[in-house]
Amino acid sequence: MRNVFGLWARVGQSNTFTWVAGMNEVPVGYLIAYHHELDGRSVMYVGGVGTLPQYRKRGVGTHLMHAVFAEYPQVWLHVRAGNANAIALYQNLGMQQLRRLTNFYSNGDDAIIMATSNMIPG
Repeated sequence: MRNVFGLWARVGQSNTFTWVAGMNEVPVGYLIAYHHELDGRSVMYVGGVGTLPQYRKRGVGTHLMHAVFAEYPQVWLHVRAGNANAIALYQNLGMQQLRRLTNFYSNGDDAIIMATSNMIPG
């Protein structure tokens, strides 16, 4: 799995949770999450979601996110500000934009912090 999905070293460490989606017994996507602080609270953080290109637009990402929500109702993540497809996916799942971080990624891209609506002050 490591080469297929490019999972990073955090996988397998304590308090790291990994979900793998399969279709016809073939692994086609993954999600990695762990507790990480946001605004002074330790909350489940989605550190990575990926789907093999030939399986995109088939609901794999949605399925993986629902698996996380089923166990952890409060979730947050970073998404590249230019990744309209991912932002739309998260918004369709009920997540909201919390704030934008300029020059967050090493290439200078901005990030948007998104969180489940039950985490948004209101």
